[in-house]
Amino acid sequence: METTIKKQYLEIKMFVDNQQIKPNESPFKENGIFYYDISYNINTLSLELKQNPNGIPILFTTGKPSEDCKKISLSSFGIITDGESYILEKRSKSMKVFPGKLGFPGGFVEIKDNVSEDPMESAKREIFEELGVEITGDLQLKCCIISCPNGVFTVMIVYEKILAIGELSSLKFKIDPKEVEEVLVLNKEEIKKIVCGESSNSFTPNIKTYFEKNINK
Repeated sequence: METTIKKQYLEIKMFVDNQQIKPNESPFKENGIFYYDISYNINTLSLELKQNPNGIPILFTTGKPSEDCKKISLSSFGIITDGESYILEKRSKSMKVFPGKLGFPGGFVEIKDNVSEDPMESAKREIFEELGVEITGDLQLKCCIISCPNGVFTVMIVYEKILAIGELSSLKFKIDPKEVEEVLVLNKEEIKKIVCGESSNSFTPNIKTYFEKNINK
């Protein structure tokens, strides 16, 4: 009999330069950018970060773990772009977290039979569930965003799928209305105007930080 996937926070063990850390012992500072090699073991639920100036950027966005915070959760998100424009989803107003905000498809990495999903496969699953778009092949590991909304230590692994110019307009979306209100395709200039303007809070906090670091140059 197939075991039902549990929709829950995936608690992980996090190691930074071979030292396991607790959420309130994080070496990362708010609004900082750090560079690390990232590896994740789906069987031991262990995320390892090893400092490397040529590694993947780690963005620590906002918040501070509460003193009694004992959990580190893991999620993954997928960026679909042609290098000039990006697919964004407007979250349903019925969502408990960031209703009506713009973001990338994604969510918590899930666990089945005591084994974690691969984070990249999790991102592809979320894209399909939320947008109805099936992504084939590998995604590129883009960055890792760490934040502490409401004192919860959250690690968000961000992947990217780069399509050829013109392919974005040919995608057919079948959105999940429980999670997504509409899909938008915005180019870099449009995104810059939002990030720099009065409507910058249109994005979820982590996605706003991502665009500030990667587009608003």
